[in-house]
Amino acid sequence: LDTGQGGRKGVTLRAGTIIFPVELEDVKRWTDSLLWIRKNQLWQLVDWRTGRVAYDRVRSFQPLFQSEDEICVLVKRDGGEGVFSSVQGELIPPTFSEVMYLGDEFVPFYLAAKNVYEAGLVVVAYFDRNGKRVRRQAYDDAEIEQLVCDED
Repeated sequence: LDTGQGGRKGVTLRAGTIIFPVELEDVKRWTDSLLWIRKNQLWQLVDWRTGRVAYDRVRSFQPLFQSEDEICVLVKRDGGEGVFSSVQGELIPPTFSEVMYLGDEFVPFYLAAKNVYEAGLVVVAYFDRNGKRVRRQAYDDAEIEQLVCDED
């Protein structure tokens, strides 16, 4: 990892081969071959060996869980939130208002909610470790209010 003027970063191999010039806002190693790179206030997931972009246009990301074989992150794009896996790729498309991780390292499980303001609805979907939707349900505003109040 190289650092230039103004805190810009780049990536150079030990042999001196420049992978990314010193023009990036940030670089984070994710797996053996994938790097999160930030340029123009957006993150991209890039295979440093090939230069192939695996995922892009990400405003922010944060870890959800990590096992020996897999890392999953919550990604935020302009369209909403979703989940990306180091092994399976996009598990949940980033179109939801909110995504919550309900599982543990052995049984990953997700709840994703989408607000449909014009209709006064919240659509809730549950996803398993492979991103397969296992249940969905729509609630109107009154039902959501009751659910939220019951939890408090």
